[in-house]
Amino acid sequence: MITPVELSGSRKTVFQEAWWLQAASGGALESIAINWGGSDVASLSFVRKERPLGIRSLVMPPYTRTLGPVLSLPPSTPSRHCANLRRVAAEIMLKLPRHDHFSLRLDCEDETAFAFALAGCSVSEQFTFRVEADADPVKLMERADRSTARLIRAANRRLKLHEHADFGRFVDVAYRHHPAGRNSHDFQVLERLFAASTARGQAIILGLTDAQGRDAASVLLVWGHGVLYYLVPHRDRERSGGDANALLLWNAMEFALDRGLAFDVDGYHSVGTASFLSSFGFPRHIRHVVTHCSLRGALLRTLQGWWRNREVRDLRPDPLCGVQMGNARLPQRFGQEARPQGQTVKKVQGAPPAASRDETPRTPKERVSQ
Repeated sequence: MITPVELSGSRKTVFQEAWWLQAASGGALESIAINWGGSDVASLSFVRKERPLGIRSLVMPPYTRTLGPVLSLPPSTPSRHCANLRRVAAEIMLKLPRHDHFSLRLDCEDETAFAFALAGCSVSEQFTFRVEADADPVKLMERADRSTARLIRAANRRLKLHEHADFGRFVDVAYRHHPAGRNSHDFQVLERLFAASTARGQAIILGLTDAQGRDAASVLLVWGHGVLYYLVPHRDRERSGGDANALLLWNAMEFALDRGLAFDVDGYHSVGTASFLSSFGFPRHIRHVVTHCSLRGALLRTLQGWWRNREVRDLRPDPLCGVQMGNARLPQRFGQEARPQGQTVKKVQGAPPAASRDETPRTPKERVSQ
């Protein structure tokens, strides 16, 4: 006999809580519900954004790292459960307001990605690193890269860990990380989220101070439904040093495990950050990204992406990245591969053959005499 299955409530995340979504959206939240036989079996929240060129977007509220439909499906067999997921995803897409762009980033344990793909959405992958709640810190340290372990031990000798709930103190460190002109954080939204989370005992700020008691680095942590997220980290570039990031991340992981919570590093935004996080040896997990665009939305977003990146010429590539943006050697390499075999480069008149050139540096006097 096949045992019926039911989507467990433990799959819900802190980012799907009504209080979080209201605080993140500032009251601009909209929701749709899917009703079967008089009972709501699914709901999805989003905010509307008017983008440049008139693109109508339905997106997640700020600082909401993952967001998928909240499901209350009836018990069923595995095959019926999959069919129910497909039906829910199809009805959600039909019930959404008219839009040019729709986007969700699903949690690692969300199982609706396949259903959204069958409902006409594009599904791509992003990654995060997550440590389970029963992990052993000693074994985790053994898995870490040796240089990263040395950074953690070195920072631990000169920096001291503090826990506090002073949001203004956190903002001060943030502005020392990125000045006001370059800081893109919305601290009003962050303060609302921090206040709502601390009121429920689900947030804290971890800080590292130097020998003089000055803040060198800090991170805002939030948790719920068994997972703690490394939400927003900042550091004072002059006081922190290169090892403060490693120690702060490690201390946050230990903070989570001490409280029986899984630890999620909350993704990454660059190849360099991904390489840094990989050095800890934490397990990688997939976050599926669901998008749906109208023809108009797809064309306008493509034009916007081209316009923003048209002058990207001087980006310094990450040394571990296989794709080197703005690197002149890359098109040269493509040109060499495209050149037919046997074809030689035209010689410049008067230039000596490469093989006959003397590689020994000469003084100006020697070059004149030659």
